[in-house]
Amino acid sequence: MNINSPASVAAVVTKAVQAKVGSAVETLVLKKALEIETQNAMQLISAIPEVSASPTGTVGGHINTTA
Repeated sequence: MNINSPASVAAVVTKAVQAKVGSAVETLVLKKALEIETQNAMQLISAIPEVSASPTGTVGGHINTTA
């Protein structure tokens, strides 16, 4: 990297600033994606039907202890 001329210094600084801005944009996009995924997960969890505490009927209501 040759930084002997002002143009070279400006190019190096410009690259550094662009890299920093690019990194900030990537971070914001990642945060937004995580927020959307969280919302989707919460919707899926809330869509799960409630399970009753005691089973109805005879299926699963008896345990055979003499097997």
